[in-house]
Amino acid sequence: ADITSWLDGVGDFRFPLSQYMAGASYLDHHVGQVIEALREHGLYDDSTIVFLSPHGEVLGERGIFFHHHTLMEASLRTPLIVKPLAGARSDRGATIGGIFDSIDLFPTLVDALGLPIPPALGGASRWAALRAGSDIPEHDSFAVNNHESMLAITREPYKLLVALSDHRVSSEWAWQAGDRALFDLRASPLDTEDLAARLPDMTRAMLARLETWRRGLGEVAR
Repeated sequence: ADITSWLDGVGDFRFPLSQYMAGASYLDHHVGQVIEALREHGLYDDSTIVFLSPHGEVLGERGIFFHHHTLMEASLRTPLIVKPLAGARSDRGATIGGIFDSIDLFPTLVDALGLPIPPALGGASRWAALRAGSDIPEHDSFAVNNHESMLAITREPYKLLVALSDHRVSSEWAWQAGDRALFDLRASPLDTEDLAARLPDMTRAMLARLETWRRGLGEVAR
């Protein structure tokens, strides 16, 4: 309710959607000003620039509007652009595949700067893939929603969701403790068709890996 209070009285969804798009354009403008200033001062080539977002936004999927606390792909998928130091790459850039977890950013930047990565640092450096312009190797990706009511494990092309407690955001996105669902990330629209019953072996295998990871979380694993 707090998140969507600004929508009270709005009768046409095109209005808030246009505000959202305007906000993205406004941000893009200011990023451009930063880039221009770095070039004007001769600092661009010697700068490592990272552009990313902490979360996506749900814009009507599954009856949810302007919400980013779910583990839907609309929330989990975020932009990430990395411009390394000049000479760190041989070409002008590339779009690479695979999953880059937000927790991987710090070790990736440490690695890119040629510094030793502390052994206790969370995440994994993806600098080798970024530098080569190659896909990030397959790996399990985990996520917890902000209410700690749901966990997710993603291993392309599938994502498994498990509800730890009752969780309801809309009539189309309502969960009870113990519910689970397996989604194919190649499907369109996303996060709609539960394949858990059709792919029981895949579901069990991903659930086992999720439980192993969960046991190491401490408080959230209670």
